[in-house]
Amino acid sequence: MSNASEPTRDIRGISALARMTRPAAAPTPTPASVEPVAVPAPVQPEPKVEAAPTPAPEARPKASKPPVRPSAASSGKKALSTRVRRDVGERARAAFLFAGHLEGATSFSAFVEDSLLREAQRYEKRHNDGEPFGAGVVAGRLPAASPAPVVAGDSPKEDLGTRISAGVSDRARAAFRFAGMLEGVASFSEFVEKALDREAERYEKRHNGGEPFEMGAGGRLPAGRPLRR
Repeated sequence: MSNASEPTRDIRGISALARMTRPAAAPTPTPASVEPVAVPAPVQPEPKVEAAPTPAPEARPKASKPPVRPSAASSGKKALSTRVRRDVGERARAAFLFAGHLEGATSFSAFVEDSLLREAQRYEKRHNDGEPFGAGVVAGRLPAASPAPVVAGDSPKEDLGTRISAGVSDRARAAFRFAGMLEGVASFSEFVEKALDREAERYEKRHNGGEPFEMGAGGRLPAGRPLRR
């Protein structure tokens, strides 16, 4: 072999040696497969369910407030003897007969007593700041009143005799003594008459549509035991 080809072989040998000694290229890293992370769905707020409004309870008519009774110390009985118009007496008796048991009036005397007590309380509210009038003025008898003039067409008078609580009697008389003139009431008999008329009217409004009760023939209460609830 000629010497001219020696350098060529040497060059090739060097090139091959260089290739053998060259560090191998690092393999290109394959990106690791990333598992997708599940993103939780947004929590939807639960719709608010508003409770249905509670209907307001129906207003019931209030029961009538019973009059405040006098203390036990003055609970003895006193005779009440006076004269009232006959039509007022009949109206009062009819109201008691038909509705006394609904109002807790166990006898006609109790009806009369309640009537006078309510009338006294009305005077006290109007003329004495709701306080009973002084009791000292009723230690003796009220002066006799001159009879009211009889007007044509007026109902005739009838006797009203019963027994009521001494405390109610004194309170009613004190109310008349102090404020009867302010109310245009000329006598205690008229005070009693107006008290019975107002109480009968109250019964009628509460238990008979505001119409007077019909007593029937005779205008007297039937005999027998007092009415009870």
